[in-house]
Amino acid sequence: MNDVQVLSVSPDEEIQDRRDEKKIRRIEGRTKEEIQAILAKAGIKRGNQDWRDYVKAKQLIFKGHWINKKIYDMQIRWICDYLNL
Repeated sequence: MNDVQVLSVSPDEEIQDRRDEKKIRRIEGRTKEEIQAILAKAGIKRGNQDWRDYVKAKQLIFKGHWINKKIYDMQIRWICDYLNL
């Protein structure tokens, strides 16, 4: 006997998924200038070569979301350029 189990998603989970998708699209759509402005506003100094600021910048920009790998790599390069790493 083939039992098929149907998993349902609650309306709250569905709403949260849509919010997360919007956040991810917003993160993926940022330009180099926008990322630099976010870092500057957070008090991360350009060219300071501090790895602690690199970790802080990653947390600030990506906020734990999984984004497209190519975009992630590009934005990481922008962060490294900003910090002169």
